[in-house]
Amino acid sequence: MLGIGTLALTGKATYYQARVSADQLAQSREATEQGSKSQAARISSWVDSGDARSYEINIMNRSPDPVTGVFVGMWLGKAPVGDIPGDDDIEEGVMYLLPLPSLRPCSVITVSAAGLRYRFDGDRADRTFDFVDSVKWKAEVVAIVFTDANGVEWVRTPQELLRSDSEVGIRKLSLIEDHSSRILYLEQESSPVAIEQC
Repeated sequence: MLGIGTLALTGKATYYQARVSADQLAQSREATEQGSKSQAARISSWVDSGDARSYEINIMNRSPDPVTGVFVGMWLGKAPVGDIPGDDDIEEGVMYLLPLPSLRPCSVITVSAAGLRYRFDGDRADRTFDFVDSVKWKAEVVAIVFTDANGVEWVRTPQELLRSDSEVGIRKLSLIEDHSSRILYLEQESSPVAIEQC
């Protein structure tokens, strides 16, 4: 009888130990996922506007490591005077892709919309945007694609941060790639500016 009781007690202990191990494994996976997102979560963007034609697009890396292979999906468009930039009724606009080789650690790159040039596939010459007084311009960062220090590619949108190999990340990435024939260039290279408290 003693052998059966010992066997039952050992079985129960093994069962609880397996549950504890499974919980620890789940916590470890969650911590690993959070750790892998720690650098990616520190990449952000925003748009500043002065007057109707002087938008500045800011891309910031608040992590202590560089990110590489950066592609910024940007929407640039015109709205008639009287409309507030940001409204959904923009009459004319196109998505463009701005490639940046990298973002330095603890830095921000500011790109002036007035300094942007663009080229479509097959074009030999850069084109300039026709900033005219009768038109207000809107600029918006739709997504940033980048590779972190661990070699993981990410898609950052205003609403979410996704690995590029996730189901939603693949859809967002294909949207950006669909517009890769519209390439933006900087008239003058923007120099990154160091940020404090990184």
